[in-house]
Formats: sequence, C-alpha cells, structure tokens
Amino acid sequence: MSGKVKILIQKLKKTKSGIQRYRVTKLINTRRLSLMEQDYEEDELQQMLSGLPMNFDYQINNNAETKGTKI
Repeated sequence: MSGKVKILIQKLKKTKSGIQRYRVTKLINTRRLSLMEQDYEEDELQQMLSGLPMNFDYQINNNAETKGTKI
C-alpha cells in the first residue's frame, strides 16, 4: 500500500455512567481491520494509538462537530 496511513476516529456520546468512548470509523491505506471491531475508552484509545507505528496519522472527530481535531 502506498500513501499516508490514516485512522479516523469518532468521539461517541458519553455513557449513562459518564464514560467517554471512541470508535474507529475509517482506515486509510492500512489493513488493520481489528481496530474497527470495538469501541475504546479514553485510556484504551491512548494505549492503542501509542502502540501504532510512527507513520500512522489519526484524526478524532467530535460527535457534535463536523470539524476534526488532531491530538
């Protein structure tokens, strides 16, 4: 695969217990489909992102906004 590797992540609404969750919604130039099989809590998301190779770029989109922000 050629080109920049990118992961798009959607910030979901908080659960009734106040837990923030995130979901991988799109993978660009990667075959890591296992990333799309679950929702992630904030600490799980940080751990998953820190374990990715340096050439991976990601974008987190807020559920209420249409613009994405990169953290």
